[in-house]
Amino acid sequence: MSHSNQVREYRVTDRGIELIEPYVGPEGVLTGTARLILEAREQAEADRPAKENAQRKRQIERRRAALERQIADLQAALIADEEQQKILIEEVEARESGLTHNRAVVAARRGAAE
Repeated sequence: MSHSNQVREYRVTDRGIELIEPYVGPEGVLTGTARLILEAREQAEADRPAKENAQRKRQIERRRAALERQIADLQAALIADEEQQKILIEEVEARESGLTHNRAVVAARRGAAE
């Protein structure tokens, strides 16, 4: 490798010294901790859309569950109203049937009395 005046970063590893390209960004040439911090910040920025999508998905799932509970509650209330209405109709029909029967009995007695 020929000589270069460019700033380099290096790491000492079990395999020896590794030269690492410096990070050249809008803030200049960064090495070491400054580089790690900026790379972590950039990675967080890159991960943000996925996290926001996951959050939106959870919000939609919670909203769907809430709406499904509301629908179930409304259906249960409707069934209860229908059952109550059925009972009221049966009572009215029984009352009318009783009145019709009573009228027939009264009419029969009048006819028998004549």
